[in-house]
Amino acid sequence: MKNQFPDTCRISVYAYDENLVLARILQLFSKSRFAVNYIQIFDIQDEKLKLIIIDAAFPKEMVPLMLERIGKIIEVQKVVPHYFEQKKRFLGLYTVPADFRETALFLTLKNRGVQISTAAEHVLVLQRIGDEKEISEIHQLLSAACATVFHKSMWPDVTGLPVISAGLYDGTGS
Repeated sequence: MKNQFPDTCRISVYAYDENLVLARILQLFSKSRFAVNYIQIFDIQDEKLKLIIIDAAFPKEMVPLMLERIGKIIEVQKVVPHYFEQKKRFLGLYTVPADFRETALFLTLKNRGVQISTAAEHVLVLQRIGDEKEISEIHQLLSAACATVFHKSMWPDVTGLPVISAGLYDGTGS
């Protein structure tokens, strides 16, 4: 598995909240050297049963093995993998000078789905939700036209939590 790169994989675990079950589940990921991005725990109708959603970085080929290992924990009642086939969506934030609104490029970007997120006296923060290619293309257009700062993060999914965040500075902005 040397050449396999980690994917973001999500697993739902229905387990009884007893005998440090969460610690044992996390220990499985730790022993496998898989990074856990976040965990959410939900109460469900059965007072003792919990829904634990684990989002972790590991190769998709390892999902069946992780399901098997988690399923062997006595308190675990059910393990469900989540497979995402759609493109990952990103949020791009772009800081530009306030007078950028008066340029022809602003109208072009507006027609491509770019919106004003925040406006201040000297800066505008523009935003665009899309795939990684769309977000990068807009950054390239802005970088060629004006001083800008670019921030990209994974668009929140149903849990509402961003998965990845990376600030990229093109060197022309402040």
